Amino acid sequence: MPKCYASAKGRSAGGRRKSPSDTGYFEAKKSEKKFSGFDFAVLTSTTHGNPSPALENLDPEIGKKTRYFLLSKGTNNPDRDSSSKKPTNRKYVSDKSAFRHKGELLEINASKSGIYTPVLHRIIDQLGISLAKHRRVLVIRFDLHQKQFTDNNASVTALRKRLTYQITKLYGKTELGYAWAREQEKAKAQHYHCAIWLDGNLVRYPAKLLKVIRAAWADIGGHVPVIKKPYYFIDNQTTRKDAIYRLSYLAKARGKGHRPAQTKDYQTSRLKP
Repeated sequence: MPKCYASAKGRSAGGRRKSPSDTGYFEAKKSEKKFSGFDFAVLTSTTHGNPSPALENLDPEIGKKTRYFLLSKGTNNPDRDSSSKKPTNRKYVSDKSAFRHKGELLEINASKSGIYTPVLHRIIDQLGISLAKHRRVLVIRFDLHQKQFTDNNASVTALRKRLTYQITKLYGKTELGYAWAREQEKAKAQHYHCAIWLDGNLVRYPAKLLKVIRAAWADIGGHVPVIKKPYYFIDNQTTRKDAIYRLSYLAKARGKGHRPAQTKDYQTSRLKP
């Protein structure tokens, strides 16, 4: 980086010796083109800040430090290629067909866009808590489509609460594990990929709960499409791995991020071991 200091020996047009503030001003103006994309500020004894030692020089004539502080404009910087900016959280995306979770290698549906690894870790952890408590676990997969875009996830939260109430009414109080992912691509409104899981000894088939889900979502004008093999009855390692492969689709990277900053792309239950 070029040194940013001015000689104190020069004089102004009027013959008077240039003051430290004059010196800093003229030298900063000369350097503007060299530091395109930055604003300059001269730091004197009356200003505050701690710039890098590389940007301060001691003037032997005036015995004071003249400091120059470069302020990035953040925009209109011709030397910065905006296309090089990495998408948010891309460092957590994996496109591998195998996924290691706590030492266990699992086959996943990474798809072409890859999956967000923190999301999948969370889903597997929550499913594992249920499997540690129950010999059998019923997993139900379903999707939720809606006609209108919303900048929050209030509708899917309301559905979950209604579903919890109905499960308690039908089967008694039981823990409900869940995960959902919000996505939007070419459609005008977002859609949700969802899964719930609960004690398989208590609930062995998904028909009643799917009926509750369809009725509740229809009340807000939404649609629950029919999907192939909407449930897994986990009672061994084979069906567990099959279910994890299916649930990994919720963590796919494609379609995420089309929402306000404060709105979540996904959510899971918070079951305790």
